[in-house]
Amino acid sequence: MVILFSSLGDDPQTLALADELNRKSIQTMILDTHRLSEYKLGIDMEYENSLYVNNVRHLISGIIYTTHPRIDAIIDYPKDVEYPMEWRIRNQSFLKELSDFLVDVPVFPGNLHKIETGESKLRILKLAKKAGLIIPAENYMGFQKKESKRKFSKAVGFPFIVTNKIRSSKEVCVTHFSAIDDSKKFTFSSYPVFLQTPIKASVHIRCVASQEKVFSVARRVPSSEIYKDFRELNENENFLPEWISYNLEKDIQDSIGKLLKSLDLKWATPEFLVDQQNRHVFIDLNPCGDWFDFFKIENTQQEITTHLSEIVCGNL
Repeated sequence: MVILFSSLGDDPQTLALADELNRKSIQTMILDTHRLSEYKLGIDMEYENSLYVNNVRHLISGIIYTTHPRIDAIIDYPKDVEYPMEWRIRNQSFLKELSDFLVDVPVFPGNLHKIETGESKLRILKLAKKAGLIIPAENYMGFQKKESKRKFSKAVGFPFIVTNKIRSSKEVCVTHFSAIDDSKKFTFSSYPVFLQTPIKASVHIRCVASQEKVFSVARRVPSSEIYKDFRELNENENFLPEWISYNLEKDIQDSIGKLLKSLDLKWATPEFLVDQQNRHVFIDLNPCGDWFDFFKIENTQQEITTHLSEIVCGNL
């Protein structure tokens, strides 16, 4: 049995991979990381490589994280959850225990530690540069003010935004030590902020990459927005880009493969920006990133699904 963990439940990307594995005679089960406690999950020391689901024991041959269990679980959490941080930590704690117990079971795209490393901005940028990829000139992490005019900035950490207003439009978290509300009654200095040299880009590239193969698509910046950092456009609801097929040069594809090998990840969804000097600048790796909706061109969705399923089958 191969278990697919998804914080989005039966989303098209997870379903496609499960269906492809089933066609290859590999039994699968999708578990929503939002509902782990409802499945009555359990592990027993007496039964190696086994997982109980609703009191039924299954022999586990592989685990796939189709979304990031830490980062993505804050999105669309169950409405009956009053304290998402506490609920999320419980889920994450069980997944870690499961990962530590099933040490001989292959995990895709990599074990939880490898996935976390692949989300570490400075770590992956350092390894990307070592693998031969171009990265932004300056990259810094610290407790700085987010409102930086000279650099691209992004708050990072766990869980990005903190509020004690349940069911607000913000990502919600209530911690054990205090919380931030609109009145600023309780405050922290800040969550860590990632600062980076702005990139004036004409093209944004998204990929699905294994250690051996890379699929990529691109979207172009409207000429009226060419001098904005491309990532700012993601916040514009009226910006609806069209993704088209794109071929990365072989040396870039080879460098992506080297980067994944250095992180011991079977696949990821890296991103690039093409700057004003026509350089492909690596900006993110996204080990459990979504890709299905970006690759609607021709038969690429099926090609990627087949490729990932072959990686899984080859490592079981």
